[in-house]
Amino acid sequence: MTSSVQLRLLALALVVAFAAAAPVAAQGQVGPAISITPATGALALKDGQSQTVSWTIANSGPTSGSVTVTLTLPTGWTGSLAASDASFSLGGSVPPAMTGGSHAVNVIVAPVAGKAQNGTLRLDAVGTNSAGQASSASATVVLTYIPPPPLPPIPYDPWPALTVFLVALALLVGFGVYLYSGSRVQLRLNTLEVAERPGDRATYSLLIQNTSRRVRKIELRLNGLESPWTGALMVPHVLLDGEASTDIPFSISIPRDAAPGEVQGFKVQARPAGPFLWLVSRRVVTRVLQ
Repeated sequence: MTSSVQLRLLALALVVAFAAAAPVAAQGQVGPAISITPATGALALKDGQSQTVSWTIANSGPTSGSVTVTLTLPTGWTGSLAASDASFSLGGSVPPAMTGGSHAVNVIVAPVAGKAQNGTLRLDAVGTNSAGQASSASATVVLTYIPPPPLPPIPYDPWPALTVFLVALALLVGFGVYLYSGSRVQLRLNTLEVAERPGDRATYSLLIQNTSRRVRKIELRLNGLESPWTGALMVPHVLLDGEASTDIPFSISIPRDAAPGEVQGFKVQARPAGPFLWLVSRRVVTRVLQ
């Protein structure tokens, strides 16, 4: 066999060997190896505080990969990933450097006032190479919420309650004085019932007394007469010295068509002139004779 033929056979054998070895190498390709290293293991924050939490995500595998990062926060905490930290690529650990790629992920976390709960902040990363081989890793940071100190007790101030009590007492006393002043008039009648025939007048005598020690103008009225019954006082008011009295007559006109036995009731009322109620009254009855 000539040397040229031998060289051709050797070259053919190398081509066949390389073609057979290539799929095997592809099938045995090793994927990325993702790891996460947190800069701290725990944080304690109170209302109004925030802190940057940092992680280093590295790929120590022989192939590069596309990395996807997700963040899980406990209840009552805020924080988010920047777009550049949520998805990125990491190179593999290949000769001559053999160090692989790395990426820093930073998240500013803060408690929500009054809602934050103690819990764990978790970062998950998944790296996938072009052959679909994947590697995942996760790391956690313990978050502790420092609640605000309790408010100091409000010192007891008796003055508002005492002021309300004194004002109520003053109003009550004033109302009592008002009622007492308005009732310093007394009424007396010579009779509380008079019987007359239809068309006649029933006459009464009214004694008015001023029981106070000052001069009083006393107003008078008849109240409760139903039409066609009518009544008349000799005067609508009298002026009495302190502890003085006087007699005032008044009459009731009985309708001519009043039925025998019919009864008409009404009131004679008095009050001191001024902003007083008609506190003093006497009930009177007029009866129609059979």
